[in-house]
Amino acid sequence: MSASAAPTERWRTLVVLLTMAGTVAVSIVAGLQADADIRADTANRDSQYQAIRASGELFRQGTRIDYDIATLAALTKDRQESLAYEITGLEQEAGGALDSAASARARAAVVAARADRAQALSVFFTDPAYAAAEPDQLPNQQAYLEDTFAAANEMVEVQNRAADDYHRWSRKSDGFVAVLTLLAVALFMFGLAQAASVRTRRTFTIFGALVLIVSTARVASILLA
Repeated sequence: MSASAAPTERWRTLVVLLTMAGTVAVSIVAGLQADADIRADTANRDSQYQAIRASGELFRQGTRIDYDIATLAALTKDRQESLAYEITGLEQEAGGALDSAASARARAAVVAARADRAQALSVFFTDPAYAAAEPDQLPNQQAYLEDTFAAANEMVEVQNRAADDYHRWSRKSDGFVAVLTLLAVALFMFGLAQAASVRTRRTFTIFGALVLIVSTARVASILLA
């Protein structure tokens, strides 16, 4: 082999080796991109599932809150109305209107019975976590709301984490697609190098090698992100 042919063969061998390395890199990055797509799709599915669950839970708890608050409001109204009838009865009795007083007290008893029944059905009086410590105090409505929405808030947190995972893997997938484009450029350069003259072959080989190095560095940055 002549002295001039030896460098030519070395460059040709280098191009073949770089082409093989680029082909292996394409296979690896394509696998990583497919894996990122699968993970992004899974995270997106989980995010949508948790969003539907959270919406259903919020609707269910909203209906429950409407009932409990309405029961508490009706109970409070009946207590006040019963007290008003009692006061009216006492005033009428003091004025000598015994029949009217008896009627007012009867109404007070009916309204009080209705309030007692509502109290027996109200979570604000049957659950010690929300019941008032003293008779003249209001139930702990803040604790009731926090406990009521705890499950929905937990679902929302899970949904947010799934959404974050989706965006993260989606960005990785897009990054791998960009790397595949760079690797395609590198392989194209190596292909031109094999068909070009010695001087041009060096240029194409060096340029393709630089693109291959940049692509490898980009893959590493995507994996570490």
